[in-house]
Amino acid sequence: MHSVEAYLAAGDVTSQPVWHARAASIAGHLVNVHGRAHAWRIPEHYDENWQPLPDYNAERPNDPFRPPGTTPGHSFEWARLLLTLGAAQPAPPAWLLEAATALFEHAVADAWRRDGHPGLIYTVGADGQPLVTARMHWVACEAVLAADALHRRTGEERFAAAAARWWDEIDRYFLDRQARRLVAGTDPGHDPVHLHLVGQAGSLPLLPALLLPSLPLSPTAAAALAQARTRMTYRPAPDPARRSP
Repeated sequence: MHSVEAYLAAGDVTSQPVWHARAASIAGHLVNVHGRAHAWRIPEHYDENWQPLPDYNAERPNDPFRPPGTTPGHSFEWARLLLTLGAAQPAPPAWLLEAATALFEHAVADAWRRDGHPGLIYTVGADGQPLVTARMHWVACEAVLAADALHRRTGEERFAAAAARWWDEIDRYFLDRQARRLVAGTDPGHDPVHLHLVGQAGSLPLLPALLLPSLPLSPTAAAALAQARTRMTYRPAPDPARRSP
């Protein structure tokens, strides 16, 4: 997934179509093949031949980096990347929007308020049953970005409403203004729990959630910001030694 993200950025920066083609090849295999074959739940783990390993780490459901099952937060992230990939192509294949929408809708069904409490749960099994019901702030951030991207791509207000709803949950449960900190994760009752994303690294997912909705779907953020900078008119700061009469 992050290779797709890197290849999209490389294609934007170099203008070499091979990078977008590589991103499309990876996305096609993992999403349009494996995701479609697994009810739009993308398996997390594979062997050296890219065959899914559904029982990988089954005995360690709370593994901080390689949990078993599937992760709805990654489905949200894939949905956004598919839309970025589509926006980068003059004639994108129809499956990109289809898959982005399906990944989003199945992730919502699997994760949001699944146990009766607000928020998006962390992982589910191949059958969609909850595995880890902790709430991770990065999952909510990716849900916001996917909903925003789908709203901009389709114009459907249901996606804008979902993005606003999850921003409210981020604000309510993950931003501790009194202590001036970001809560990395909570239990179903929204009491903070110690999870693997802490400190500055844990705050990284929040930055794209704040930044990307103000940028186009394509090019990727770095290229879009660089282009915006070149379009800015340079205005020197006023010299404090010179005063108007």
